[in-house]
Amino acid sequence: MEILSELSEIVLKNVYFDDMEHTRVVLSGMAGLMSVDINLAAEEEADLMLRDLPNLHVLNGHTIDREQLE
Repeated sequence: MEILSELSEIVLKNVYFDDMEHTRVVLSGMAGLMSVDINLAAEEEADLMLRDLPNLHVLNGHTIDREQLE
């Protein structure tokens, strides 16, 4: 699993997860992850993704402005 911590980008489009909370926990364990493309059902899921992945710079093709989030 060490190799997963080195990933900086992951594309999970067209992959559907039964437990998005668990998915966020797994992704948050990937310290180098800076870009994620993932199917999200609601804006709340995007907010939680941003909270749980503090090093994320791009979510679904959109650059994240962390200063604007605060």
